[in-house]
Amino acid sequence: MIRYDDVVGKENLSAVERALAKRGLKPVSVAAFADRAKPDIEGGLKQVAAGQPDVVILTTLYKASADFIRLAHKSGMGFSVASNSFPGVIRRSRVPSSAVLQCFQCGRRGNERRFGSRRSGLGRR
Repeated sequence: MIRYDDVVGKENLSAVERALAKRGLKPVSVAAFADRAKPDIEGGLKQVAAGQPDVVILTTLYKASADFIRLAHKSGMGFSVASNSFPGVIRRSRVPSSAVLQCFQCGRRGNERRFGSRRSGLGRR
């Protein structure tokens, strides 16, 4: 999960942890951006990737989310991406359709696109 290191980010973390707990799940890695204006995207990606997640939940604004997705794509990461942010976060990222495995906005399916291949060994089921 990617969040901001502030009150809203802590509330987002709590909400995601509660939702996952209802399904018997918990985050394998969490990264917090200390600076909303200049988030450390590379550092966040390294922190999250260390947990080898199947899904990364973005609770950040669309610019940080888009930058994270772009860097993940360039780095060859292969995980699903979900966002609880306002509508349009993924669409505004201007990431090519090959750049996102499964993008879900606001918990709605229908925005799935291919990114990498599970056959390539990227990601984890």
